[in-house]
Amino acid sequence: MVLATPPVLPIELAEFTGTLQGNSTAVINWATLTEQNVNHFAIQKSSNLGQNFETIGKVTAIGNS
Repeated sequence: MVLATPPVLPIELAEFTGTLQGNSTAVINWATLTEQNVNHFAIQKSSNLGQNFETIGKVTAIGNS
């Protein structure tokens, strides 16, 4: 039996929140404790219960912290 090691994200997430504004706008906020070799965060959405995603925005990362 071969056990695969799960991938490790290059960030430590301190906080993540999401709220709904109106009927269709989600507002998301997050804070990281550390980032390693991170260029940006892609903001994605799914309109079919997570089967497919499309990128709707991009937030520049700190890079290394």
